[in-house]
Amino acid sequence: MTNKGGTNYSAATVVYYLYDKAFSNGQLGYGCALAVILAIIIFIITALNFAGQDRWVKTMD
Repeated sequence: MTNKGGTNYSAATVVYYLYDKAFSNGQLGYGCALAVILAIIIFIITALNFAGQDRWVKTMD
């Protein structure tokens, strides 16, 4: 087993990949770009959850 999360990062998480590229390999620009893309993806998923919560969340009102 390698220390990178498997063969060619196959078992690594996105955050570990981001950390490894930014700090271990010294590619700070690439790591920053990955962080921004990850933040945008998380924001989109969160917005979709907020927009669709009325379909599955039942309140007492």
